[in-house]
Amino acid sequence: MIPTHPHDEDGMTLVELIVAVVVAGLVLAVVSIAFVNGMIAQRDGVSRDAATGKVNVVASSLSTSIRNATTVRVAPDGARADATYVGPDGKAECRAWALVKDADGRTVLAYRADASSAPKPLPPADQSWGVLATDVTGTLTGGKLFASTDGKNLKWGMRIRVDVDADDHIDVAVADGATAQAVHGGVPTC
Repeated sequence: MIPTHPHDEDGMTLVELIVAVVVAGLVLAVVSIAFVNGMIAQRDGVSRDAATGKVNVVASSLSTSIRNATTVRVAPDGARADATYVGPDGKAECRAWALVKDADGRTVLAYRADASSAPKPLPPADQSWGVLATDVTGTLTGGKLFASTDGKNLKWGMRIRVDVDADDHIDVAVADGATAQAVHGGVPTC
């Protein structure tokens, strides 16, 4: 009989170690890519939700005000709309929405209301007006934000851009309209 030598099976060979490291690296790479993609999707979803929320606030503000108005007027360039709003107490006020440049040069949708005793046209839009949304562009014909043909119906179309990071953004667009339905005699128009 030939004597046999017991094989040492307690360790790993260099080849087995290299294969294990390569396989572990591949698995880690796949998991990392999935994790990073999930983080990017989450960030984009949050940004899209923020942009959609801004659009909904603006659209709701416009719809409510216009439906409770007696008249609407749109500037020839479509960048401003004025409405004679009648509140639940029967008192009239002037409400206006306009595209203006902020201190950083971005286009914002500004809003102002005046509930003085006699409605009067609001002054030109400027940085003192309240800001409803930033980075707004009109999407109606000719890049207009507002359009009206009869002083009762107001259409609007806009795109709001929300920056995700320095290199990426999300745009959310809305196009809608409302009709001035309030009836109130003797109220001067804005």
